[in-house]
Amino acid sequence: MRTYPLKGAHGELVHALGVRVVSGEIEPMQILNVDQIGLEFAVSRTVVREALKVLAGKGLVESVKKLGTYATTESAWNWLDPDVIRWKFENSQNYSFLDDLGEVRLMLEPIATKLAASRRIEEDISSMGDAILAMAQAARQESLDPELFTKSDLAFHSAIYKSTKNQFLLSFSKVMQTGLLIRDQLVHTSFNVRGDVVKKHRQVFEAIVAREPEVAEARMRDLLVDAAADAVSATIVKSPLAKRKK
Repeated sequence: MRTYPLKGAHGELVHALGVRVVSGEIEPMQILNVDQIGLEFAVSRTVVREALKVLAGKGLVESVKKLGTYATTESAWNWLDPDVIRWKFENSQNYSFLDDLGEVRLMLEPIATKLAASRRIEEDISSMGDAILAMAQAARQESLDPELFTKSDLAFHSAIYKSTKNQFLLSFSKVMQTGLLIRDQLVHTSFNVRGDVVKKHRQVFEAIVAREPEVAEARMRDLLVDAAADAVSATIVKSPLAKRKK
């Protein structure tokens, strides 16, 4: 789900500097010294400059003539960039972003599901059906298989967005996948998945198959409300304060 490949010196440098900016290690308005970065990572000035161009495209840095390149504030970051989302949580225990993600999903995903129920084709149904079966298989294990459940959950929701045949929603789904991956990894490794979660996904699927847009929309909204509640519970379990209280 990366928008930029983590390969070679260039990709590794983009990743390392990106993480430093979003984590606050490189503070807002701090000037980035090209020569110093080159020495630290043993790369040429050209590689450093190219990496900074990539970060500038994500809104993480900005260049000013005669001043240099400096780190920007959060308000300038491209929050629709999957890399920015992932880097933000790579070394952070601040899960407030999940609340923002939940709000956006609640605004868009029920509508996407409604469209999917009207526009889906057999290929879409097949993809959703496979995801539901895999999700059920993961939940049937004696102990939940978080990796399989997360993979199948992502596949199901991605198939819904694809079914809308709307390019803007399809683009958003790439952002959603990164956020949902973070959310699922948090939730499904904190405690066993909600008992009826597979059932609720299946009910959404059945409404899409039956071409019942309003029903599909309502069922997805219900599912997302539960998902938001699970995320809140998981963040409490994961918080340092909760651990100290045990």
